[in-house]
Amino acid sequence: MLWLLAALIGCSREDYYAERSLYDNIREVYEDCEEGKIKFLKRKANIQTLFTDCGSNNIYHYNWSPDGRLFYFQLFTNNFIMNPENQGVDQLPIGKPIGRGIWLHETALVVPIIETDDGPPMLSIYLTAGMMQNYEIPGTKPADLQVYQDKTLLLTMIDESGKRRPYFFSESAGFSRAFDFLDSVLNIDVAQGVDLLSYTNDSGNHLTTLSGESLADFPTVKRGIPHPEGKYVALELDGAPLPPIDLGDGKYKDPEVRKREEKRRQQKIDSLPDWVPKELIPPEINIYNVEQKRRYRIKNFFGERFEWYPKQKYFCSFFIKGIEGQLIQQNIALTDIGVALLMADNDNFPSSIEMWTPIEKKNKEK
Repeated sequence: MLWLLAALIGCSREDYYAERSLYDNIREVYEDCEEGKIKFLKRKANIQTLFTDCGSNNIYHYNWSPDGRLFYFQLFTNNFIMNPENQGVDQLPIGKPIGRGIWLHETALVVPIIETDDGPPMLSIYLTAGMMQNYEIPGTKPADLQVYQDKTLLLTMIDESGKRRPYFFSESAGFSRAFDFLDSVLNIDVAQGVDLLSYTNDSGNHLTTLSGESLADFPTVKRGIPHPEGKYVALELDGAPLPPIDLGDGKYKDPEVRKREEKRRQQKIDSLPDWVPKELIPPEINIYNVEQKRRYRIKNFFGERFEWYPKQKYFCSFFIKGIEGQLIQQNIALTDIGVALLMADNDNFPSSIEMWTPIEKKNKEK
């Protein structure tokens, strides 16, 4: 693991990208982005990132290979594999991605694509040796693609009913309806080996067994991601509102200085044009302990599109949106939350995690 992190951090920006055009696409720098500040926040929170801190980083979907060595991602209308060993990026010769692609195993990717703008959606199975096979999807807007078991995949699509429903796929059996007790979902994630299913519908997120037995419900959660070993489930939801003006770290020794800073910041917020939102909603990540039925809030970063990093027990990867209460430019992050969870499970909470409580909604006074 250490050599992978060293490769990701130690390479120059140009080393990451096979062609200058790709590098240019990713590195569009925002004028108000402070690289030094972001690097400091990352070190403080023990977070690694894959791309330049001030690039536009318009990555749509990503997935780590099962051995944790290769990184697949989608940028604009193309598919790429990053290989930290040779510090390069390879573009894949397959169609336009229209949903999350995933690794079937270390040498095979599966990606929902279209070959032409008006063509049917396809599942493209691409071997890194160069072979490819496409299978037409019997529905539209495929999403939530994941490995279910061995060579069987799970995904959702809008089928002939007009609803988004889960389906299995294998090359030998084709597509078949999955989890008939689910009439309609917004998304789904499964840990088949430990009998856990997480799905979201209009009433929130629900954790069940594979047969549908209810384990927990999370009304405000948008997505749940069970860990392969079954002890934890990561939860994605909206966090507490933040002002659009940088809050700083807020750690002033002198209360008078803090009071002046807060007043100045509020004046800036009040002077913003009407079309500028007066608050921003960051994406928050919670962790639910299935065994202890305890729920924690991650305090030291904001993020979404969470996935458990393979081969390292409680490492995780996600689209990072902020650190230490401060919003930053989007990137792909990698960090270890295992120690913090172990401490929290034993009621010895580190600064990065706390027991979850509902966010209080403030009454808006006119």
